[in-house]
Amino acid sequence: MTSIERQRHLVVGAAGAQGGAVARRLLARGHHVRGLIRSAEGRDRLPEGAEPFVADLGDPEQAKAAFAGTTHASVLLPMIYEPERVASYVRNVADAALAAGLRRLVFNTGNRLPEAVTGVAAFETRRAAATALLGSGVPTVVLRPPIYLDNLCAPWVAGPLVHDGVLRYPLPARSPVAWLSHDDLAAATVAALTRDGLAGTVLDIGGPDEVTGPELAAAFTAELGHRVGYAAQDPAEFEAGLAHAFGGPVAAGVASTYRWVADVAEPLYGVDRRAVEETLGIRLTPLRAWIAARPWRLLAGTARTGPHAAAGGTARGAVAGSVHAAGGTARGAVAGSVHRTGAGGSPEAADRAADRAACRAEIVRLHEVLERWLSGRAPRTDEEFAAFARAHLPGFTLSGPDGSSLTRDQVLAWVEAAHGRTPGIGIRIREVELVAADGPLLMAAYQEWQRGTGADRNRRATAVFLRDPAAPHGLRWRHLHETWMPETPTG
Repeated sequence: MTSIERQRHLVVGAAGAQGGAVARRLLARGHHVRGLIRSAEGRDRLPEGAEPFVADLGDPEQAKAAFAGTTHASVLLPMIYEPERVASYVRNVADAALAAGLRRLVFNTGNRLPEAVTGVAAFETRRAAATALLGSGVPTVVLRPPIYLDNLCAPWVAGPLVHDGVLRYPLPARSPVAWLSHDDLAAATVAALTRDGLAGTVLDIGGPDEVTGPELAAAFTAELGHRVGYAAQDPAEFEAGLAHAFGGPVAAGVASTYRWVADVAEPLYGVDRRAVEETLGIRLTPLRAWIAARPWRLLAGTARTGPHAAAGGTARGAVAGSVHAAGGTARGAVAGSVHRTGAGGSPEAADRAADRAACRAEIVRLHEVLERWLSGRAPRTDEEFAAFARAHLPGFTLSGPDGSSLTRDQVLAWVEAAHGRTPGIGIRIREVELVAADGPLLMAAYQEWQRGTGADRNRRATAVFLRDPAAPHGLRWRHLHETWMPETPTG
């Protein structure tokens, strides 16, 4: 295979959870990674170090430009299930890969494929895509994953799991699944891209533990320390929640696969663990080890219901509150803070007041953005999400109130998935104080009060900012540390 120095990888879908995991692993191994995104706003979701490249796979010339100069490619198609449109994407990918002289292409079908033709577009468009790529002349490996463990981190799954002891998912309780983590998907993809002798291989991949719904709940019981039961969610209910987040066509396509699994007795999501590990030279993560490594209380937040709850009414009319700075709007607070220093104060006092005003304004601004996103008042677009993502520096870290530690990528993934899931949320910022200012760094403390979440969890927070003249209010977030506040607000 090509040496590391000469490998240039294109990752289609690098701004998403699956592609992002692949991109991060490639970058960690020293490879150059070009992340294909559909709009410029998506660049804020790319892993640090990835080269952003805006292109539409539906445009042959844009596809060729994206592949030009690359040696390897990881391809995950968008969540589109129209046969003709998917076929055009695949033709453009194959033509672009051939023109680039690609050494290896790994195609992730995004789901396991039944042996027989089903008539389910979400299955059959990927079956046709895999067949076309394998026959295109491009050295191709096809990976067929099961269901992802990371789906369980969504707040509408993690919330009831943590708060109510109920693991709800749209799979029959009897269905055995070798749940796969995104990290193990990335390990499998990188191995398929770089190991010799794999071109032309079609491999069903999955995690090392094949479990039914009740067995999965038992694994959570063992790790979380409280009883968790399994409840099979109605695929129609699941589809309603997805429609709120992703739109009707995508929701219908995804839900159709769960309906097929529920209606057909054929086992679909098992795996030969030894074949996967020996073929790819990787070690898969045990289920309980994966569960133990996740910050479940932070992931759960205050959500107690499934995605259908957010879809039950329009988010626009359901917001119970809005972000307010104590004592007035952020703009008024900033003006008041600066005004109080007056012309007669010392330059140091004026600088400190200006820094406090900037911190206050940025804290309130970001929580306004967050409230709009969580409530669903903001549309689920790259541009809207970028207003949140751009505020956080590449090395941003979060220390959660439950003691967990999250990277920027983990925070962004959680927030992105939580769009519209708390339609009644209201966030109030209080008592912003400048703790320290040293050159480019500022530290501020504040209180965050939440309402309309079903289980109000207020917190004290300390934030570290880096000055950036191009950012709103001249600041970007470097670190955030939160602790719970047990007391109840007055007034």
